[in-house]
Amino acid sequence: MNSKLLNIRSILDLEQWQKIQDELALVTGMAILIVDYKGVPVTRHSGCTDFCAIVRKNPDTAKYCQKCDSRGGIEAARLNKPFMYLCHCDILDTAIPIVVDEKYIGAVMAGQVMADET
Repeated sequence: MNSKLLNIRSILDLEQWQKIQDELALVTGMAILIVDYKGVPVTRHSGCTDFCAIVRKNPDTAKYCQKCDSRGGIEAARLNKPFMYLCHCDILDTAIPIVVDEKYIGAVMAGQVMADET
């Protein structure tokens, strides 16, 4: 396989995806973001909560967000299905793996939901 295909930017029309992502965030009330396999954002964050925006804006705490996104995405790829987990701030997040030719290249992250303890 051509290594260029392993780049999310060469697979998705990011401008079109951003529009869809923004609408999905608006309709669902969830934050949505695409990250590469390292957890580095590939799209702008849609529907990001004020709290998470502040955490992600701070370089000292943003690295933990990236690490959570990376680990969540890798676990989703390992399981070959969406994976729900608590991030470092105890906020529920979901990683949906993006796999091309059996190679994990990134994930759609959705969530930022506070879960009730029941």
